[in-house]
Amino acid sequence: MSPQVSAIIALIIVTVLFLWLARRADTNGGGDDRGPGRPRPEPRTPPGQRLRVIEPGPIDAGGILMAHMASLGDAQDTTQQRVVALQCGQLFDLDEDKAYQLMETSMGIVRGISDPMDLSMRMTDLILAKVEPRDLVDLDSALIEISETEGLPNKDQMALLQAYRDRSGITA
Repeated sequence: MSPQVSAIIALIIVTVLFLWLARRADTNGGGDDRGPGRPRPEPRTPPGQRLRVIEPGPIDAGGILMAHMASLGDAQDTTQQRVVALQCGQLFDLDEDKAYQLMETSMGIVRGISDPMDLSMRMTDLILAKVEPRDLVDLDSALIEISETEGLPNKDQMALLQAYRDRSGITA
C-alpha cells in the first residue's frame, strides 16, 4: 500500500471517529459527564411558565419615584442625579456609595420602561403597604426637592407629584 493511500485511510478513520464522538456527545446532552442514557435534569421553571419577578422593597420603590421625578425635568444632568442621590441618602439613611448606586439603578429602570407613570403608581402602592404615614410625607418632600432642582416644577413633574399625593392621601 502506498503512503498516500495509508494517509487517506487514516484521515477517513479519524473523521469517522470524530463524527461518532460528536454525535455521541450530542445525544448525551452536549457532552457533559452524565454518561450514556442518563436523562437531562428537569428545568427549575416548568415550560410555559414565566419566572417570578422579585418585588422591590420600599427603598427601591422610593428610588424609582425620585428617579422618575428627575427624568421629567427639563435638563438631564449631573445636578439632577446628585440631588436624587442626596435625597436617597437622607431619606433612606444610606451612605454616599449606596445612595449613588440606588440612584443609578433607579434612573436606569425609569429610562428603560415604556410607561414610567404606571410604574411609579405601582411603586406608590407598594410604599403605601409597607411604610408609616410620616415616611409618605418625607418622600413627598424629597419629590418636591427634586422637582425644584431647576427652579419651579414643570407640568409633568406637577402631574407626578399630584398623582403620588392622590394615591397616598397627602394633602398639600
